[in-house]
Amino acid sequence: MTNDQPTRHSHILHFLGGQSAPISSSGLGRRVLYRCLSCNRIWLQDGSRWEFDLQGHKLAQLVQELSANLDALPVSTCRLCLFQTVTGAVEIDEYGNKDGDGKGFGVNWEAPEPVGAHLLATIVARSWLARQTNLVPDIVTTPKRLRATLRWLMETTHFPLLTVLTEEDSAELAQTNLPGFGMAGTETWQWKGAIFQLPCQPLHDEAVITLAIALPHTELLDLQNLIALWQSLAELILLGRVAEDRQ
Repeated sequence: MTNDQPTRHSHILHFLGGQSAPISSSGLGRRVLYRCLSCNRIWLQDGSRWEFDLQGHKLAQLVQELSANLDALPVSTCRLCLFQTVTGAVEIDEYGNKDGDGKGFGVNWEAPEPVGAHLLATIVARSWLARQTNLVPDIVTTPKRLRATLRWLMETTHFPLLTVLTEEDSAELAQTNLPGFGMAGTETWQWKGAIFQLPCQPLHDEAVITLAIALPHTELLDLQNLIALWQSLAELILLGRVAEDRQ
């Protein structure tokens, strides 16, 4: 264990009401119990997987495994409630969150209508990213920085282009995040998008931004429309409450 891991883990425990938040079953992300803001359902986030309507022996087992306190669970709207309102389900990860000093964020948005509506973004500090061999997602422990970063994305007017995603880039993204999230009719879809680099005050660095959208392989990418979509989505997220946000 590196010297910074105990400090980082203590910071995570603080935000999750004392839960141990072990690494997920897939090895990416964490296992955390939440209480839904809308339906009061207790649900489990297990990396990119979810379990709902946890009761009885299963819930008791998870409470013990995760050292959870049912009276102090973090709140986050469950995927079912988000889909029922047709606003889509938003998942947000944080990167490099050593001692509450997050170095970037990943946002994944899915909606049942229109079919396969699926957007993906990462906004990461360039100098930190240059020292990484891969991005390991973790829970959000700096909600104020997340909000500031989303507001910055929403208000930015110029996005200097580094490169457009290649088919190889799309295939790499699809290994861990299937474009169209498995909905019927999206089997041959691809991730299409671009990478930008520009100064980002909330991250105190230049940011490397990847914006992507799931599209049929024959559909051309409209880059300006993609940017506009992400700015609208950032505004929508800011109107709500994100996981671990205790404002």
